[in-house]
Amino acid sequence: MAKKKDMTIEKLARMVQKGFDEMSGRFDKVENDIALLREEVSAIKMELEDLKLRVSQAAFRFEVQGLERRLKRVEAKLGLK
Repeated sequence: MAKKKDMTIEKLARMVQKGFDEMSGRFDKVENDIALLREEVSAIKMELEDLKLRVSQAAFRFEVQGLERRLKRVEAKLGLK
């Protein structure tokens, strides 16, 4: 016959507490991971805004260059330059 372990309320309470402690550690790790992800997402957002600004400035420069070429052609046809 198998020995029957004596389960007391004290033993059960320790088992439950151990389970809660393990889960608490896991939740702490998840919270830390989430905090790191938030920081990374924030950094990515800042880089994206910087890239948007650079692209808009580059587009503006191309537009200005195109207008300058057109103006030179008009000036040449009018004999202004």
